[in-house]
Amino acid sequence: MIESTYTLPDGSQFFFIDSGPPKDATNYTTVMILHGSAFNGFSFEKVHKYFLKNNIRSVAWNRRDYRGSSELTDADLEDLRLGRKDFLDGRAVQMAQFLVLFIEKEHIIKVNFEENTGGIALMGWSMGVASVMPFFSDPSLFGEETYNFLEPYIKNLILLDPPASSLGYPEICNQEIYDPWYDPEYQTPEEKFQGFCSWVSTYYDHPNLSINSPTFDELKHSSQDATILKWTAEEFSLFYDEKAAVRSEYHM
Repeated sequence: MIESTYTLPDGSQFFFIDSGPPKDATNYTTVMILHGSAFNGFSFEKVHKYFLKNNIRSVAWNRRDYRGSSELTDADLEDLRLGRKDFLDGRAVQMAQFLVLFIEKEHIIKVNFEENTGGIALMGWSMGVASVMPFFSDPSLFGEETYNFLEPYIKNLILLDPPASSLGYPEICNQEIYDPWYDPEYQTPEEKFQGFCSWVSTYYDHPNLSINSPTFDELKHSSQDATILKWTAEEFSLFYDEKAAVRSEYHM
């Protein structure tokens, strides 16, 4: 696994981990992953080998505010809190700039649509969808020259388990279904994210998922069968980034 940092034209930095190209492959596709809330790009380190076995190079960002990447500015955070389009536009521009650097530095091959090879697939996981979607929203944000450069390389958009808010829909609070964000036990943003990370990493055996009258396991978390309980203390410290989540993600 390769660890790298790119500096963009505006001086902001993006840290990422990279599986590197599959051995002896020239026609591989690169999947660029944008992580969700609280769990950063390091949490994907164990899946890189599975990508490589399938002729896929995997690259996982640490988004702004997360370990190794530049913090969002106060102006960025104000735009985010006030719901201004400028915040999303900024993510689109930085994505384009990062992709140009990566393609040039790593000599990425263009997409071959007939053989379904080459190029780059952009994947947003959970709240990471809100960072990858803006790139596809308005090509005028990064200019004709950059658009024409990137167009032959961008292959797919993958949305992995996006929450409603990442797609611009209001969250629906159904009091009959447990949701840690509405749990009165958690009073501070830190407590909410701690409850979230336990809940979201737990495996549940829901009693009935029929369409007409579904019922769900309402436990907050499992004391045994949760992914975070299978990590070492060092892994948890590396994969989980509460400070970044509270500073920026909480307002999304």
